[in-house]
Amino acid sequence: MVLRAHIRSALAVLFCAAAGVAHGATDDTAIKDVIPHRKVGSEVCFEGSFTDKTLDMKGWPSYAEQAHPKLDAEGKRAASSETRPLPGQSISHVALHLTYTNGRRARNESWDFVFTVKVTSPSLGHELFARSGCTWSGWDHEKQKEVTPEFMLACWIECDGGGMRAMRVPGTGSLNLYFSRLFMQSGCEGGGRYSIADSEASKQVAFRLELAPLKACKSLKDWDRE
Repeated sequence: MVLRAHIRSALAVLFCAAAGVAHGATDDTAIKDVIPHRKVGSEVCFEGSFTDKTLDMKGWPSYAEQAHPKLDAEGKRAASSETRPLPGQSISHVALHLTYTNGRRARNESWDFVFTVKVTSPSLGHELFARSGCTWSGWDHEKQKEVTPEFMLACWIECDGGGMRAMRVPGTGSLNLYFSRLFMQSGCEGGGRYSIADSEASKQVAFRLELAPLKACKSLKDWDRE
């Protein structure tokens, strides 16, 4: 029950974040038309390169650093052991890999897709990864009910890992990706991480991603494998 309540809460955050979009979906915004979903295991890759995009971020110490913080020469907690704001980090590339699971219908799981996202930030000097799941979502904000066809993928990381949403660019096969405080390189296990889209302004930044060959998402598929 606690997990289901958390999932509902996470979805509510993402639905509210999409409040500025149309109150429903039309044929040219239905996201199922541009994402394979008829065969379990189907994969798709989207990517985009950018020269003018920035996102606010935060740097989070690892659980080990929080439990045993490093001290500076004066005996105070070192900056690396504190949560630190990282505003205006440049973003040069975003890639999204989706694998259809049909989990909610076939296995009573939390989502319909497994996602992996990679965000490249030259100013930060890192490629940031995150992996978790997405559900089909369509929501009428006036009537407060689900609508079809769905126009959005609502994606989130459990254990309060934040989320993101993917919406079809009307009349195209492209997606706009929006980050809503998504923890990167983290999951329930914790570890060193960053959160991106840490401000309300950043949450409105759209990253247009185009359909790409699966080989373009190889680094996403290989990330964090044992």
